[in-house]
Amino acid sequence: SMTWLARTGAGETPFARVFNLRPELYARYRDFDELFWCSRPVEPALLDLCRLRMAQILGCPARPRPDAGVSAAQFAALEGWRKDDS
Repeated sequence: SMTWLARTGAGETPFARVFNLRPELYARYRDFDELFWCSRPVEPALLDLCRLRMAQILGCPARPRPDAGVSAAQFAALEGWRKDDS
């Protein structure tokens, strides 16, 4: 498949391969990620719903994190968030 990025770094996932082109930025990203997922200043389900919505906006496939606590109903509701049910 074609990619918008001609070269990538080492890594197990496409995300890691792209970020590994700039290891100093990837380290900062991992610190940021750890702050939110380990320290939990925001409820994990809310954080994951935000991440999933951003993925939708960007057209990227994404699934809920198993450890976040997002229900199947919450995940399904993201698709129709603009619809008025009233």
